[in-house]
Amino acid sequence: IKAMMRFHQVPEELGDRMDAFFHYKYETNTLFDDRKILDALPTQIRNDFILHRFRKIINKIPFFRGCRDDLIIEIVTRFRSFSVMPLDYLFHKGDAHVELCVLTKGRMALVHEKSQAGADVEEVMDAEYFPGAFFGEVEFLGFGKQRTATIRARTFCEVSTLHPTEMEPVLRQHVKLRRRLEKYARLKTEIERRLKEKGFDASAESMLEMKEKIETDWAVEGKEMQEAWDKMAKNEDGTVSRELIGSLSDLLGRPLREWELDEAMRV
Repeated sequence: IKAMMRFHQVPEELGDRMDAFFHYKYETNTLFDDRKILDALPTQIRNDFILHRFRKIINKIPFFRGCRDDLIIEIVTRFRSFSVMPLDYLFHKGDAHVELCVLTKGRMALVHEKSQAGADVEEVMDAEYFPGAFFGEVEFLGFGKQRTATIRARTFCEVSTLHPTEMEPVLRQHVKLRRRLEKYARLKTEIERRLKEKGFDASAESMLEMKEKIETDWAVEGKEMQEAWDKMAKNEDGTVSRELIGSLSDLLGRPLREWELDEAMRV
């Protein structure tokens, strides 16, 4: 490694960071390729190892919590893992990424900008995240295309990412999981919208009340949707033609929301 850095005339600061990275990998006994080792194991041993390593972390993610072991294995085998050095950025606000990021080791922090005298801007590492924390779920679930915050490592970290296209085969087979993911994304987006209206000044209690009110509103809207659906003229097999879906809006007496239209198209 030293010879390679000398050959390429690596600057001292970059060389120090490379040294620190390999020192960390050596000290933690992680100078190996997880995937190659797992691929060499018998299926049952491989699956038992995956569950040992990831079950608790997966169950900390609300929209994956409670998944069966076989589904956890399907999800985790699609992870791509990497290390993040202390003070390096996982991503910046505005970055065009859609992967779900799961912190599996180390500590990270939310970064926000704080104006200083003389129009200088200082980056402040604020809220702290621990193993099991996850980032980018709104983009992962298709409700955005850019990161909405900046996340930076406080310590050496291990991160696993999951791209939406990698999950498509899983979600095609597990429709309930897809709907759970979509509901969670709608909920988070709505909470963030309401928090923004309040200037992000909300206690944990008020956020819980907000969540309960949103879910109650959804339940009422869902009942209205079902009643309207029951009133519609249907084919002999209980389905309606795509052209008639627009009449749901007339029966409800208001325009269909995006999620309601999505549900109607599935029925």
